[in-house]
Amino acid sequence: MSVGVYLLLFSLRDEACTRLGKESLCLGPGLYVYIGSACGPGGLGARLRRHLCGKRKKMHWHIDRLLSLPGAEPLLAVHVPGEQLCSPRAEPWLALAAASSRLLEPVGRGAGSTDDKIAPTHLFLCKPGSIERCVHALIGIASSVPGAPQLTTKNETC
Repeated sequence: MSVGVYLLLFSLRDEACTRLGKESLCLGPGLYVYIGSACGPGGLGARLRRHLCGKRKKMHWHIDRLLSLPGAEPLLAVHVPGEQLCSPRAEPWLALAAASSRLLEPVGRGAGSTDDKIAPTHLFLCKPGSIERCVHALIGIASSVPGAPQLTTKNETC
């Protein structure tokens, strides 16, 4: 699998709090979306295995802390492979598209976006409804950047 960007869908069973950098963040139960990129060695394959399968040796990114919360369960990722999405990175544009979605609500200013000068957060709450509606919204958001969105589930990856 090549490099590219992804939208990771995970559920949180109970309210939980964590620190992201200098900030505290408390999240309620629900479905969350984290927008990230995989532009280094290993590309999307390694990054999706890390997040979907729990293969984290150390806490490196904000998403590592979020997925280590009690009751957090990664579900799937919508990803778009492509070198052109890494330079410049397409994450900010995906985050802006997510922020304009009627089904997603921005959460945690600075979450996942400490190096992003455009989008204030890369973390979003799926508004109540079905998981299918949320996944459909993620595919639409992923379609806003060049390339063909692909869906990878935890069961396919781990």
